[in-house]
Amino acid sequence: MELIASQAAQVRTFVKDSYNLELKVVRPRGFILAGNSVEFLTQKQRDDFRLLSHGLKNVMVITYDELLVRLENHVRVLEAYRSA
Repeated sequence: MELIASQAAQVRTFVKDSYNLELKVVRPRGFILAGNSVEFLTQKQRDDFRLLSHGLKNVMVITYDELLVRLENHVRVLEAYRSA
């Protein structure tokens, strides 16, 4: 990730030339998909997962069901934007 951040200008130029997209910031973030939230049976497990997720810099730990909810929300927003 640091490699991309250190070469932000080159990455922005590549994306602009290849995809005709303007990027203002290049700060990649990693994602780790881990299990489903229904597997957390105790409050301690839920708290531990939350602390893990918030305790890593530039890495987000999310569950599969959380990813699904996020994607569904993005689809709804895009559909509303398209029909507006």
